[in-house]
Amino acid sequence: GFSPGFLDRETGAVYCSCWDDGRPAPFHALNGLPDHLVLARNPRGQITAIKPSVVAGFIHQGLFYTREQAACRLK
Repeated sequence: GFSPGFLDRETGAVYCSCWDDGRPAPFHALNGLPDHLVLARNPRGQITAIKPSVVAGFIHQGLFYTREQAACRLK
């Protein structure tokens, strides 16, 4: 029931991990993040840097969990 996602600690906004076309990604994919979180892209348009306030984690039943929190919930 956990899906990969991101939390912007600055705003509290949570984002599901998805491909650049909007489909859900099965792992932490940066290229589906909204532009306002992106700091740099390579010449092919792929994201190479995001805001430092963004952390990867997991979403479960609408709530964000860090990797550590998710691991504790699975024990």
